[in-house]
Amino acid sequence: MLLYDLCREQCGLLLASRTTMEAGAPAVGGARAAQSGPQQVEPKRLKMSLFVDSVDDGSFALLAIEDYSSRLKFFKQLYGDVPVPQIPTREELSALQSRLLEDESPFVNFRVWTPGQRKRLREEKTKRWTLDDGVPTKVISASTPSLAQRRESFVIFKHAMVMLEQSSFADFERYKSAVEGLTETFGDYWSVVVEANEVMRSSHIGSYKDANPQLPWGECFVLAADDAGFWRCHVDHKVMRLHFTDTEDPQKSGKGRGPRQRASKDVSQQFCYAYQDGRHTGDKCKDGRIHLCQGCNGRRDLPRGRNLCPKAAAAKASAASKGELAGSKPEGASPENRARRA
Repeated sequence: MLLYDLCREQCGLLLASRTTMEAGAPAVGGARAAQSGPQQVEPKRLKMSLFVDSVDDGSFALLAIEDYSSRLKFFKQLYGDVPVPQIPTREELSALQSRLLEDESPFVNFRVWTPGQRKRLREEKTKRWTLDDGVPTKVISASTPSLAQRRESFVIFKHAMVMLEQSSFADFERYKSAVEGLTETFGDYWSVVVEANEVMRSSHIGSYKDANPQLPWGECFVLAADDAGFWRCHVDHKVMRLHFTDTEDPQKSGKGRGPRQRASKDVSQQFCYAYQDGRHTGDKCKDGRIHLCQGCNGRRDLPRGRNLCPKAAAAKASAASKGELAGSKPEGASPENRARRA
């Protein structure tokens, strides 16, 4: 029962023991409840941590299917058909609306707010729990989405805000252009831009709403895009500190390392492992690595590799046989040589 309740809790459902007790409880009012007609079914409640933010322990009521369908239909009438992966799911739209109704900032964590929600949830159900000596144990998996994945998640978020009539496409395109411009400028430090973006969307953007409660959230994102002071503090200054730290410390920047260590960071000096097993062919590698056999340092047909190359194996066998011959000779000089030296 414990494991079953844990699974139901992860799916956002009530505990089985609680629903069983409520079903077995005697009805209050008896005949009067029967006369009043069928009771209104309460909307299903799901967990915020599954769809919006993994650290949010709250819950939200699921939108009625009629409400979701009407919003989606109106959205398509205005903007036309959009790819299915870019349409927010019923759960995502319900969770975001719940945040807005509670006067919270419309923050979504792009580690959770992703395309293909059902596939992600299926994978989470198999990964997040394991049995440790018969006790269900939660496994925390922290993955960092790539820039491409973050862009896809932002498109879904933009569509959800438009469906909830909180903003226009132009507002979010303005914000997106500001973030993308910083990412292109500080390409090697894109993680700093990602961190600043999350700080802005999770907390700082609420300050614009506090200053003017009547301000729509779309205009708040426009103000966020134009807030040069925030981006200078959270991106420019941090990048400069990281840059000068790497320059001053040769151990971190790699300038004080030997040639082999520096080569390991240079893709053009690395062997292509796909070439070793035959997945890559030809003289040039599309990833910029070296198409040479690791065993003999030459271009040859399969098999290739440090352990499979026949030429390298023959060289090792020859070296081993020479070592055995050298070890079989008697130690010390021969009597003739000793006599000559004398």
